[in-house]
Amino acid sequence: MEWLMGPPGLIILVVILILVVGPKQLPKLGKQLGATMKSVRTGLDEMNAEIKSDDKSAGESAGTGTGTGAKAVSTAAAGAPATCTHCHTVIKPGAKFCPECGAEVTSQD
Repeated sequence: MEWLMGPPGLIILVVILILVVGPKQLPKLGKQLGATMKSVRTGLDEMNAEIKSDDKSAGESAGTGTGTGAKAVSTAAAGAPATCTHCHTVIKPGAKFCPECGAEVTSQD
């Protein structure tokens, strides 16, 4: 079965395509296949760009970013444990960074 992976397999595939499609229709089929691949690639690029822009706008609107530099506000009512607003992990009193996500803790006054 390994002989199908490589030049012999490619030759067999081309021969089968010529027999099934016909030699006159083969260039049209190749052109249609190329156009389809291009449109799929363009659609995927647009979708990835939209996802990135949605992630970026969501991070900006929440006031937190991903990775380093994110600020977690320690919101603690009297006697209640403080939690990170970024990952909702309980933060010990006096901590400067969230132990789970590493976001800097600032107290909300």
